[in-house]
Amino acid sequence: GAITTGKNMAMTLFDLLGWHIKANPKYGSEKKGQPTTYYLAASPEPIRVTCEYFYEDVVLSPDPNVFHHTNALAGLKDGGVFIVQSEKSTAQEVWEDIPAPFQKIIIDKGIKVFAIDGFKIAREEATDPDLQLRMQGIAFQGAFFAASPLAEQAGLSEQKLLEAIRSQLEHKFGSKGARVVEDNVRVVKRGYDE
Repeated sequence: GAITTGKNMAMTLFDLLGWHIKANPKYGSEKKGQPTTYYLAASPEPIRVTCEYFYEDVVLSPDPNVFHHTNALAGLKDGGVFIVQSEKSTAQEVWEDIPAPFQKIIIDKGIKVFAIDGFKIAREEATDPDLQLRMQGIAFQGAFFAASPLAEQAGLSEQKLLEAIRSQLEHKFGSKGARVVEDNVRVVKRGYDE
């Protein structure tokens, strides 16, 4: 669901703000079973770079074990935002789940850490069991807009933002039926709220 989430976020930013976007998914048959990566750039100015990014404002990790196979904070700017999948119920438990070397990076760079249980949200909201795993990524779209400074910088109200996301979900999933759209809308809203 991470690639689909990235595409939806890109189109929402384009539709809502008229910004330039570049989306670079890194996946395919050669990565079966391996972590996938999705790079998204959004800017009011033209984007001239087409490559993997080395400096980021926000990093989303739907993988709760991300620190066991990569440095998810590499390139995250000072004061950046990191959102991670976690079933932990308290901030202290989330913090303790992050290995000490990465805790140091977070402290030294003033990174804002947010945790969301996208798996739980998708399980509770998806009426189709086949979609439960894939829909966890869409919770991260809601979390992104709640935690990143983008919506505030663009002067977007929560209502306008959620309307734009609903429109994008209707465009993307409308052919699959109203139930699938409504499931996704509820997951995004919970991701935003939680």
